[in-house]
Formats: sequence, structure tokens, C-alpha cells
Amino acid sequence: MISVVLADDQALVRGAIAALLELEGDIEVVAQASNGRELLNAVQTHHPQVAVVDIEMPDLDGIAATKAITETTADTKTLILTTFGRPGYLKRALRRQRLYGQGNSRRRTRRRGTNYRRRRHGCGPKTGHRIPF
Repeated sequence: MISVVLADDQALVRGAIAALLELEGDIEVVAQASNGRELLNAVQTHHPQVAVVDIEMPDLDGIAATKAITETTADTKTLILTTFGRPGYLKRALRRQRLYGQGNSRRRTRRRGTNYRRRRHGCGPKTGHRIPF
């Protein structure tokens, strides 16, 4: 069973993600948080395997919360979500996670970055982003 803590300041989004994850038989949402401070408390209390973190939250943003989690809790992996198409935020988050500067992952991140998607699919912030899977 994979234990998950969700953190998002929008209750509707957080509830929808929790409901979708609960449909999976091997995932259990052990706590939900509406800001970064609540997230840190939930991680220290429940020791989840995964923390799903929104990048924009009040009190303590997702990047700072992710940094605190990685520095204090080595067992908890983080997954950062955002609805904002600001590449600078993503770059900072990846640097904090130490994923940005490791060999091919740097090239892959740039290639699949926002500018690549806009050129390839003709999408931008006005038309919405389509992420190819």
C-alpha cells in the first residue's frame, strides 16, 4: 500500500485528487493539507511514501515545503503539481529536487519543457497546454 499526503490550497482540487487516488486499490491518502505548514506537519505525523504538493500555496509555498521535506525526511518522495505555466517555477522545483543536473534528465527536461510543447503542438497560455503522453 502506497501512503500519500496531498497538499493543495484549493479544497475542490485537493478533494478531487484524493477521490481519484482512493479509487486505486494500492494507494491510501493518509492526510490532506491546505498550505505548506500543514503539509510539513502531516509528513512528520504520517511518514508517507509520497507527498503530492501544489507549487502555489499560502503560508509556505510548494517549493519551500518540498525543500524542507527532502532535507528532513529522506523516505518521502515528492511530486509537484501546478496549474501555472511558468517555466521558472518548474526549474526551481527541479533544482531543489536535484533532478535537473543529472546527465540526460537535463536534456529531457528542456526538450519536453513549455517552449517545446508550444512549438510542437501550437499551444500557449491563451489556448491552454496539451501535454503529450
